[in-house]
Amino acid sequence: MGRTISHYKILEKLGEGGMGVVYKAQDTKLDRIVALKFLPKHLLCDEEAKPRFVHEAKAASSLNHPNITTIHEIEEVEDECFICMEYIEGKSLKQLIKEREIEGWDMGKIIDVSIQIAGGLSKAHQKSIVHRDIKSDNIMLTNEGLVKIMDFGLAKLKGVTKLTKTGTTLGTMQYMSPEQAQGMEVDQRSDIFSFGVVLYEIITGQLPFKGEHEAAVIYSIVNETPEPLARYKASVPEGLQRIVDKALQKDLSTRYQSAAEVIADLKGLQKEMTAGVLAKPKKKLLPFIVPAAIVFVVLLLFLILKPFKFEMVPEKEAIAKENTLAIMYFENMVDKEDTERLGEIVTNLLITDLSESEYMRVVSSQRLYDILKLLGREGQKKIDRGVATQVATKAGAKWMLLGNILQVEPRTVITTQLVDVESGQVQASQRIAGEKKEEVFSLVDKLTVEIKKDLSLPTVAQREPDPSVADVTTHSPEA
Repeated sequence: MGRTISHYKILEKLGEGGMGVVYKAQDTKLDRIVALKFLPKHLLCDEEAKPRFVHEAKAASSLNHPNITTIHEIEEVEDECFICMEYIEGKSLKQLIKEREIEGWDMGKIIDVSIQIAGGLSKAHQKSIVHRDIKSDNIMLTNEGLVKIMDFGLAKLKGVTKLTKTGTTLGTMQYMSPEQAQGMEVDQRSDIFSFGVVLYEIITGQLPFKGEHEAAVIYSIVNETPEPLARYKASVPEGLQRIVDKALQKDLSTRYQSAAEVIADLKGLQKEMTAGVLAKPKKKLLPFIVPAAIVFVVLLLFLILKPFKFEMVPEKEAIAKENTLAIMYFENMVDKEDTERLGEIVTNLLITDLSESEYMRVVSSQRLYDILKLLGREGQKKIDRGVATQVATKAGAKWMLLGNILQVEPRTVITTQLVDVESGQVQASQRIAGEKKEEVFSLVDKLTVEIKKDLSLPTVAQREPDPSVADVTTHSPEA
């Protein structure tokens, strides 16, 4: 810090990666702020690292595009090798995702940022440059909303001697294409796959391919299909799902062949969405003004002739948010393996029955299954308090319901606990006993009524229609 190298005064360290350390510096000749990327000293003697570092500068300096970081020069001074590039004020997409700022983006902004990323890639590919390390860490968003693709440290120029040893892979594992992860030759379509991973991450806040170790990640990339976008964000247009699916195709021949194709589809979707918002049929106002005026007059007369006190009732959505409930699998006390799936049946019937209320949000059984899978507990029927809290927290639930079933002929007894997720305190307990030959549907209906009472729903919620769960599902336990 404070050292001057050539005509650059080092101000602060910005970051460090496998191929270099980056500092913020002042160009004392041109009086401007720049970023200097130094090759780590321990790699200076590496027969491959230094040429690759130089190739980064050559690759990136040949690219003149608003969505690619500008390279000013490359220098060697006092055994130091560094690239001088433009300093970008902003945050990486990875930072924005980590700090949850992206969650507030609408689809319009997501598509705009995606078009910019694809635009930068298209320019690089036109120059026969493959980035090979596209990831959210390497994509900056300036304070003005401009995308900047950084770090061409792994870029491979067409016609240049191959810098990687046979069988090695360069890049960041979770973003690699199947061919790159397997150490095969890559081209621009590999960047497009990585772009698809970034797009998926921007939309969902999640990576499409995961694993506890490198081999598991590679297996996921090569063999597994990512969860649909709608699983994480309900408002995703079908067209955007198609674009992500095509970018993440395992087969090179069915993947997008160029970034230009990606841009065309993104712009087409952008046009459709804009048209959907702006295109409103022209209508004459008179047919609407007259009925509206009549309604207004009638309402006014009603208020004058029959005044009454207005009760300010919170909107349904606000009430539902306060009553978000995650229902865990009910434990079968007699049959621990739940071979007859009674615990699963009761859990799913209860989710269905409570979901009928407009004043509650009930975590779906599929979401419950997905979170358990994410936690490495797929297929687990007995969920202890600690795991249940993790599941409920990930689902964004305020309450969780734990339960068990004791079936001793001829009676069935269901016991539940309603727990505040944040504090861990038990809000209420219920014990519902079924009489001889009473079906499970009837028990679930009784339990639904009691749980609504325990949640302290407003009077209007208590009065809403509550059909029998058998009427909204099936009358057959076997089904």
